[in-house]
Amino acid sequence: MIAYKLHTKIHQKGLLKLKNLPLNEGDEVDVIILKKQRTKNLQGLIANNHIWDVEDIKAVEEGREIINQWKISS
Repeated sequence: MIAYKLHTKIHQKGLLKLKNLPLNEGDEVDVIILKKQRTKNLQGLIANNHIWDVEDIKAVEEGREIINQWKISS
């Protein structure tokens, strides 16, 4: 499986448009959408002064699950 990473913004609620993808008509794809987090939180984490809460731990576990799925499907 080849992965492509794109950065874009949602300009209309609930609608995402992707153009000029390196794919052919009829190609089947899996789509994962991740909401970008504020860098302020990341800077606190990097500075090691971040206090972990339940949502942080849940996000890490979900990220691990996605990585494990990628490893299995490769």
